[in-house]
Formats: sequence, C-alpha cells, structure tokens
Amino acid sequence: MKQTINENEFITAFRNNGTYKINFSYEGLKALYNYFVELEAELNEELELDIISICCEYTEYENFEEIKKAYSNLNIKTIEDLAEYTTIIRVDKKGLIIAYR
Repeated sequence: MKQTINENEFITAFRNNGTYKINFSYEGLKALYNYFVELEAELNEELELDIISICCEYTEYENFEEIKKAYSNLNIKTIEDLAEYTTIIRVDKKGLIIAYR
C-alpha cells in the first residue's frame, strides 16, 4: 500500500524525524523532492519514502569546494568530473546534493 505525498508532506516527514531532521536544508529537501518526482516519471514507477535510506545515500554540501575537500582522493576539479562518479542535485546557486556511489 502506497501513499502519494506532496512537497510539503515530504519536507514535514524529514523535519519531524528526530534523528534525520537536520540532514538537509529546506532548499535541499525541495530539490530532493523534485529529483524524486522526476525520477519516478523517468522510471514510470512509484518510489517509497524511506528517510533513513535517503539520508544514507545522499549528502548536501553548501558548495562545490566542500565536495572537493571531502573527496580529495578523487582529484575532482569540475562539476563534470564529479558527475562521472555520482548523481548531482543542484540545491541553489551554490549548494549541491550528491549520492554515494
């Protein structure tokens, strides 16, 4: 049994989770919601909201420089370099969410 949720309900589900409520910014949660809606359309399949899984698979960074520091062993110089390793979700002008791969 699945339940369809809107963007507000998605954000509220994270914000009400005691353990994972600070993993993503408000803007990051909006970007994640839009990413998952688009992914569902591409896959033609409903996705299940699994907050723990999402928090384990995706991480939000304030900017690209933070990612380069976190992954200095990969010698990433550009966003295009990063895209070879992972999924990138843009949050705002600087912020990024990436998936662990």
